[in-house]
Amino acid sequence: MKDLKCNTVMETAAKKHPPRNGMNTVHRKEFEFQGCVEVPMELSEDQFLDRFLMFIEENGWSFGGGVRTIVDGYYINGDGTPGEPVWPEEEFV
Repeated sequence: MKDLKCNTVMETAAKKHPPRNGMNTVHRKEFEFQGCVEVPMELSEDQFLDRFLMFIEENGWSFGGGVRTIVDGYYINGDGTPGEPVWPEEEFV
């Protein structure tokens, strides 16, 4: 009898969460990651994002988040100048 209750609850939850990208949202998981991808200096942020998002979309996945450019251990500001260090505790004074 417990199995019937579980199935009923799952069916009700499935009806409340319509499919997205062919997968019911009740049966979906996500991976959160923090890291860096090392690329050649000549690859722009836009080129990287185009390739990364193409990979995500080709697999029927979705991505939410952002990207920041890092050069020689410093975040790059919108105007192209070096900003804050990625690892301030390692900055030499």
